[in-house]
Amino acid sequence: MKPLPIPTANAFVSGFTQEPAVANLGVQDFLNTQTSNIFKTGTQQFNELRYCLLRESEQHLLMAINCYARALETLRAGSSYWSVVSLYYAAFFAAKSILGNHGCWISGAKSWIEVTNSSPTNLQLQFRQSQYTCPYSGSHQVTWCAYYNALKSLSPFLTTQHALLAKTPVNGKETWLIDVRKDLNYSPLEALQACRDFNTNFNANNVPSFIGGKSQTMLKTSQAIVFFAKETAIRTGLSTDIWGPSASRSDYSAKNILAQQHAALSSYYNAQLPSLLF
Repeated sequence: MKPLPIPTANAFVSGFTQEPAVANLGVQDFLNTQTSNIFKTGTQQFNELRYCLLRESEQHLLMAINCYARALETLRAGSSYWSVVSLYYAAFFAAKSILGNHGCWISGAKSWIEVTNSSPTNLQLQFRQSQYTCPYSGSHQVTWCAYYNALKSLSPFLTTQHALLAKTPVNGKETWLIDVRKDLNYSPLEALQACRDFNTNFNANNVPSFIGGKSQTMLKTSQAIVFFAKETAIRTGLSTDIWGPSASRSDYSAKNILAQQHAALSSYYNAQLPSLLF
């Protein structure tokens, strides 16, 4: 997958314009309305695609932040496996946000967008419905292949601590993250073993390093990709209207993602706990 080079990506994002005609459309919905699969700068179709793409990119960023926060919130023996699953989705959504900032998008093996002309004065994005070149067919597997492939051309410029880890497949395997998520999500034995390991190794004086094995790798990798997505959004100046009516993305996050649970919800939670003991 070919992405926009960093300077061009910055210009692409800063060129964001409000497009009321497609305000209620996601990228796939927008593509479904089009008769052409090529989008050239200077056209209304290009502006509308950029509008949908960048809004979705920022939405994915907010989803990544939320999943990362919830993963940390549920770090305890009984739900440690779900923390790892949440960390996976944080990384997955963050990766999609990073791709969007660079003019790329993918929803499956035969539905993806890449850059076909990266000239600053003649940008061209193309929606492809041919098989993405990848030894896998699952939508998440293909997304990770596309993500790591896109970052290869940008690799010399990705030098921050988070970027260095975020651009490198774990153990050299592009699908490592989704493979681990599947194991914990669909195998009760794997999930309960993760809980036992958490309980056995817990050390209040060594948080979070006491978390070992695949869970520790997922934590470090997810953290890196989420914070790399943050760095990317800051670098490009990503700012759409997806967080309205809040005053800003930061305001939205503070109120809807990072705030303490409402007292009424906490009371309901506490009231339900006794009924779960039997």
